[in-house]
Amino acid sequence: MSEELKRLEPNDVVARCVFYPEIAKGDLKASFDLTRLMYFREVTTVQRSWLLSVGWRKKLPKADDVHAYGCRTASNTNKRRLRDAEKKGITLDPLHGLAHYLGFYDFGVETCEKSSNAIYTVYVENEPENGEDAHSHVVLLEKSGLPTKPPPNKASARTQIMEALWNGCSGPTRHICANDEEFRPELEAINLQDGPRNPQMAGA
Repeated sequence: MSEELKRLEPNDVVARCVFYPEIAKGDLKASFDLTRLMYFREVTTVQRSWLLSVGWRKKLPKADDVHAYGCRTASNTNKRRLRDAEKKGITLDPLHGLAHYLGFYDFGVETCEKSSNAIYTVYVENEPENGEDAHSHVVLLEKSGLPTKPPPNKASARTQIMEALWNGCSGPTRHICANDEEFRPELEAINLQDGPRNPQMAGA
């Protein structure tokens, strides 16, 4: 990660937005799956890292701010998907083929940092993207000099981190975007499990 990016402080809070179909793999009746909520994208650099997109609550102080951010993110995703579909000459199902924002969970940066283990250092960096100043990443940075015989169980270490982040979650604070009103019954029926730290954090 670039040294120019701002690292968030332990007392900061971030929001993890939830989108369908990603949260349920296109199945409206799917059970809640933590690995879908806490999906980290692998980045191969000099030091391997994994990234989870979140919104910085300092720049999104109210729930409505997070909802607007989530709806914009879904809209940008859909523009990209529709362009790709047009190039391929296919038609996307408006419910299952496009992104729909469902709400968000909150958790603290301190929770992230304390989830660091023998394999990964965990922290949060603000990395504006697509004009969104609040866009940030929870970073799992693989430590150097790890043993090779036997090799460490990296997947298990990442799962431990995901579970630690989930245990620090409050929410969900649910929402239906204005352009998703026609799908409200289906989207509201999607199972989003209550975070272990309910009620929601102050400012939500």
